[in-house]
Amino acid sequence: MNALPRRIRGGSILFPLFHARIHAPDPPLRLPVGEPLSSAAMTVVPPPGSRGGTRMTGRSCSLRSQQLLEKLSHLPQQMLSIISYCCTFTRTFCSCQGSGEGVEVAPGEDVERPSQAGRIRASPVRFANFNASLTPLQKSELVSRLFGGLLNLSGTLPADLTKFLVQSYQPQTSEMVFPGRGRIRVDADSVQGVFNLPNRGQKVRYLVDKNATRRFRQAFNITGNSHPQITTWLKMIQDMARRTDDIFFMAWLAVAFSTFLAPTTALKLSPKCYGLVLDHQMVKNTNICLFVAEHINEAFRNMDQEKQTVCCCLYHLMIPYLDALVHDIPVSNCAIRSNACDSTLIAKVIKKDTISPGVFGKLELKEEYRGTEQTPLFGGILQAEAFVAFKLPITYNPQKREKIAKVVNELCKAVTEQVGTFIEAVAKIDDEESDIDPYVQ
Repeated sequence: MNALPRRIRGGSILFPLFHARIHAPDPPLRLPVGEPLSSAAMTVVPPPGSRGGTRMTGRSCSLRSQQLLEKLSHLPQQMLSIISYCCTFTRTFCSCQGSGEGVEVAPGEDVERPSQAGRIRASPVRFANFNASLTPLQKSELVSRLFGGLLNLSGTLPADLTKFLVQSYQPQTSEMVFPGRGRIRVDADSVQGVFNLPNRGQKVRYLVDKNATRRFRQAFNITGNSHPQITTWLKMIQDMARRTDDIFFMAWLAVAFSTFLAPTTALKLSPKCYGLVLDHQMVKNTNICLFVAEHINEAFRNMDQEKQTVCCCLYHLMIPYLDALVHDIPVSNCAIRSNACDSTLIAKVIKKDTISPGVFGKLELKEEYRGTEQTPLFGGILQAEAFVAFKLPITYNPQKREKIAKVVNELCKAVTEQVGTFIEAVAKIDDEESDIDPYVQ
């Protein structure tokens, strides 16, 4: 339980965990907004219709918890540990009231919400808009070279949904796992189903090569020492007008990898793609799908835990998830699934799957994605967020709701561990007892 934050800021929160059974005559506790637990007195809020209430300090709350544990000292140690965790959780939960973040807002009132997806530098907007500006002949050329599945992207990648999907991805198994709902594989076959890119042949060599860099610069007459800016590169392609030759395809391929299939945080072309671009004649016989799936997995394994930065084709996490949901919205059955999901459809499906702002999982997954694995005692942060969102008003501050979900998840982890220890202790007691039937003399 040491992982619990000492203080979570927010507005007044109701939390009658043990209150209902042990302090039934007293009304629930609230902490004045803007004051931390260490300096503020916890005021007992009288129920509707009453004339007032008593006042209890933070020290008194701790004393009550100690008295409670003393009265229950006859219980097994494991159960006392669980109760102790819950008491600590109650105090921590009440200490969430350090600032006004968590106050409820009236319907329609604007709440400032930073992106909950961390620093996600994989927006498809620029790439989608760029493809829309291509001429029909250029698009036909890309289709003939097996890259037509990238031409009709919606340009939509909602931050809240992206965060939800990022949390669900498990690099150990290359799956998006949704406890109690199912799991979705993220592999070469799934990439092919979404984008219909080449899915056979040699592996992609995606690395910085001095010789490839020199040849690439010569092919496009690049001067200076730095790599081309993406904005400058896009303008160069647009100036090609109706050009559909190898030079056009090479230039477009560099954009596709640097901004969408294997994006980086830089605003320049990635030199790792130069060798692949120069060898464009072999692209049809190169396993692009496997590369995208492996790049996603590698990005999650190397995720910057401090900045929570992940750079990969996150668009590929969104389309399979939305495609796996059960709903009544008409969807095209075209083979290339990225072409079936436009911005309007994406918005409608997301709305159906939304439990509350920023929390998803309302819809079931299709039968083929439902797992047969046993559901854990508690389902992790995703289920904690869904549970908290279900219990709180839909207008509740989303930043505060997220913090509450984290605390609830930490409590669930601690309780799970202690329940497991308790079960093991009970099993040992059974092993020590005789197997003689007490009714047999």
